[in-house]
Amino acid sequence: MSQGTLLIVDDEPGMRESLVDHFAARGFRVLAAATGNEALTLSAANLVDVMLLDHRLPDMSGLDVLKTLRSRDDDPEVVMVTAFADVETAVAAMKAGATDFILKPFDLGDLARVVTRAAERRRLQREIEAVRRSGTGVELVGVSAATEHLRRLIARIAVADRTTVLVTGQTGTGKELVVDALHRQSPRAQRPLVKANCGAFPESLLEAELFGHERGAFTGAASRRHGLLELAIGGTLFLDEVAEIPLSLQPALLRVLDGAPFRRVGGEQEIRTDIRFVAATNRDLAAEVRAGRVREDLYHRLAVVRIDVPPLRERPDDIDPLSTYFLKEFSRRLSRHVALSRGAQEALLAYWWPGNVRELRNVLERAAILADGDLIEVTDLPPEITESKGDAADAEGEALEAAKHRHILSILAACGGNRAETARRLGISRSTLKEHLRRHRTIQAH
Repeated sequence: MSQGTLLIVDDEPGMRESLVDHFAARGFRVLAAATGNEALTLSAANLVDVMLLDHRLPDMSGLDVLKTLRSRDDDPEVVMVTAFADVETAVAAMKAGATDFILKPFDLGDLARVVTRAAERRRLQREIEAVRRSGTGVELVGVSAATEHLRRLIARIAVADRTTVLVTGQTGTGKELVVDALHRQSPRAQRPLVKANCGAFPESLLEAELFGHERGAFTGAASRRHGLLELAIGGTLFLDEVAEIPLSLQPALLRVLDGAPFRRVGGEQEIRTDIRFVAATNRDLAAEVRAGRVREDLYHRLAVVRIDVPPLRERPDDIDPLSTYFLKEFSRRLSRHVALSRGAQEALLAYWWPGNVRELRNVLERAAILADGDLIEVTDLPPEITESKGDAADAEGEALEAAKHRHILSILAACGGNRAETARRLGISRSTLKEHLRRHRTIQAH
């Protein structure tokens, strides 16, 4: 299976050819360019997923190439390659919209992971754009094993369009997206998906909202009204916050779930249904049954098939693609490219997200609006997130320092602990290397 199209931009023939061979062997379709202008020409003529872009080019800088790419439609993910001593350029590249950066000299395994991650982000963005253009709604966004399992489960359950489904999960996990996907993939996709928020109506009105009413059925019923059950005939009825349905109304709902016809409030005509029922709740329905708030027979009828949506903290691999998706949306709305700094990314990954995906979206929307530039810094995030990482003002620098330190240790190991050779490869003095190692308390007898 192809990993996508990778454009390698490097003016050193030996390095360029080595990278072409390395990534071609890993399933990428690989293009190569020696100059910035050649890279821009190739990317305009080909659908490039990822560009591995060296900062130092003979005709222009990698930053200039990046800025030109960002002015185009369907621009690729960009991984900027910079020298170890030029970390400031890496930061500038991230602010200009680069997906990631890697420092020279690099380990090929590390580089492959960075490029593969960027290709996965690009694949996800293309899927989302395709769904948006098709008008079928937003697919579940994420690359975690839990999200992949959800997709497979939805595909299997959707075709059984007479089976009642109970979707459970904490507030903000994306239960409504699961319901949307179930309906879109079912044989009822061309029929209506009707949503009933059972917690939004007082008990006195919920019955009329679901079943409809005849004129004069109660005070204020000036005309006949079709209920949500009637509107959903042939399609899907989504009973959100189903645990909020009062006990007095549960027997009538149970009869409809069992296939019995119903009557509008104040009416005599029996109305037969052909509806797929999907219910959702953030409560433990079994506990609600034990507490006497939900009928046991209704619970078993609702939970014929159950889909549990895990909280975001249990699927951290989804945070990055979700952030990319939301920031793409906000970038269009704000008419400017908005991205996350490395420190902000790490802060989001470290946070426990009690409000789940909804909280992540709200945090990113606020940060995108309030950020001074095109890069969301740690200081643009709310205190509850930054405090979980320590001092917000220092988190960005700490993230960069940690990346530098990991890079130095990998080169030191590759050089067998020889500090003189390590300093030479890094392009820094031996005293600078010694000071760095002292700061990180990794000085070894040598």
